[in-house]
Amino acid sequence: MSEHPTGIVRTTPPDRGHFEVAVYYLTTPERDPVAAFRSECPGVAVTDVLGAPGAPAAMVAMHDDYGGPDVEMLAYFGRGLTEADAMALQHSAAVLVASMEVGPEGARGAVRELTTCIARVAEPSGFVWDEETQLMHSLEAWRAGPVADWDDGEPSFGEQVTVHAMRSDTDSSLRAVSLGMRKFARSDLVANLRVPSRRGAGGPGQCGRALRGFGRPLLGGRSP
Repeated sequence: MSEHPTGIVRTTPPDRGHFEVAVYYLTTPERDPVAAFRSECPGVAVTDVLGAPGAPAAMVAMHDDYGGPDVEMLAYFGRGLTEADAMALQHSAAVLVASMEVGPEGARGAVRELTTCIARVAEPSGFVWDEETQLMHSLEAWRAGPVADWDDGEPSFGEQVTVHAMRSDTDSSLRAVSLGMRKFARSDLVANLRVPSRRGAGGPGQCGRALRGFGRPLLGGRSP
């Protein structure tokens, strides 16, 4: 790890970007999901081996035992979900998982391609889980956020990365970590801050702002 003068620590960057998404179907899908992936994602080859050189490629398979988040977790890490959705997701009919690895130079384009086409695979009413950010999205939230929120080809930190903050039980320190930078072969970030213990003074929002300000340029391939 390397520490910046701000106190934000950059974890060791991965050699390759890793992106895994899962589509949860609440009812039996009308078309075979793997065949749908091949049809809807022509820019992402289906492979049996991750990390091979060349065009973006993903391992794609159906899973009966892909553990989903529970109702309590979805209350915090769900996007666009109703309480009924969260309950229904505990008993999904089928789950398609796509895992992709790609070199740093091609990561942004590959992530955008998979992010976009997986929305078509999820139609008409699937839910999309981002394993890196640990977020579950309704199809509408996925389209409005990770699919749509790119600026001149650059990914949005707020939609592609999430920040988890935890306050210490023993002192006034706060630890925040980013999740999702690994998709782009970038270092995830850790911030350890001393914040006032009284309510409304700093806290998780302060950590989140610090990591977002530091992480945005990194995500775009620039120095913070």
